[in-house]
Amino acid sequence: MISKLVLDPIKVNLAMANECMNPYDLCKKVGIHYSSYQRITKGESIKPGTAGKVAKALNVKVQDLLKD
Repeated sequence: MISKLVLDPIKVNLAMANECMNPYDLCKKVGIHYSSYQRITKGESIKPGTAGKVAKALNVKVQDLLKD
């Protein structure tokens, strides 16, 4: 069972660029605090639900954002 996921910060930034978003736009759309965004950019683990919300906000699949 997966309890936490790690997103690739570069993939997240590329997806944000494709959607013309900055970190604050993403946080607002996802409904997360900026500190959560910072955890993502540091390559720290996040909850699957949060990963899903980020992917949905960026119009990509969670798999597309996972760290290899």
